Amino acid sequence: MPIDRARTARGALAGVIAAGAWSAQAQLDMRAFGVDYSDEALLGKAVTRGPAWPVVGFALHPALQSRRTHEARPSRHPLAALRPSGVRLVLAFSIGFGLAFGAVEVALPAFAEDHGGRSLGAVALSAWSAGSLFGGLLAGHAPENGVRRLRILSGLFAVALLVPLAADSMVTMSVLMFMAGMPIAPSFAITYGIIEHTAIPGTQAEVFGWASTAIVTGIAFGAAVGGNLITHVSVDASFLLAVAGSVVAAAVALGMPAGAAPVTR
Repeated sequence: MPIDRARTARGALAGVIAAGAWSAQAQLDMRAFGVDYSDEALLGKAVTRGPAWPVVGFALHPALQSRRTHEARPSRHPLAALRPSGVRLVLAFSIGFGLAFGAVEVALPAFAEDHGGRSLGAVALSAWSAGSLFGGLLAGHAPENGVRRLRILSGLFAVALLVPLAADSMVTMSVLMFMAGMPIAPSFAITYGIIEHTAIPGTQAEVFGWASTAIVTGIAFGAAVGGNLITHVSVDASFLLAVAGSVVAAAVALGMPAGAAPVTR
């Protein structure tokens, strides 16, 4: 395989920059804490007082950090993070929402192609995103029990995805998609709160990764099935698939215990 010299040079440059940043941080730490030595100096000189102590110190420091991190995490089952029921419900909820996202994202360009041009689908998708942003801003000022609000929002999302079936122009579709997007950001804000509230301590980052995987899985399935429905049935069939995904999410929200999420203020 030929060597990409430009890539190698960029890697070397990145290494030099990282090393410089590390050295600068060490000096700032020494000044901030009023000490005359660094971790690397202590480690290196504990092994040798010769001129090689900087090399030894810089080699031992990351090795010991890695060992400390490994010892701090006791061995456990690979799926232990998924044991809390609240976490599993969030994953199911995320798959349902992702299914709706994927189906809508292929339905809108197809609808636009029948109403003025495929590129206009981007306008409706942008309106959908803007609605999510607007909904998030509004929800930030409404104190409410998290799970109760999630049930309401997911129900509204399912209803809102039914309404675009009546759209007869891109203007109407864009307005309706703005409204349909409003429950999205508040819903996911609540699910993230549920993860923080119910996940096993120390597994929150892992659960967030699982939740992202669930969303992406739902999107991929929704886009694939929605595309086939558009080809062989109709654009409306893909919207109905999105409604089905949102109904699944709403059903999961109804099954969440009231104490799964903290009350927001």
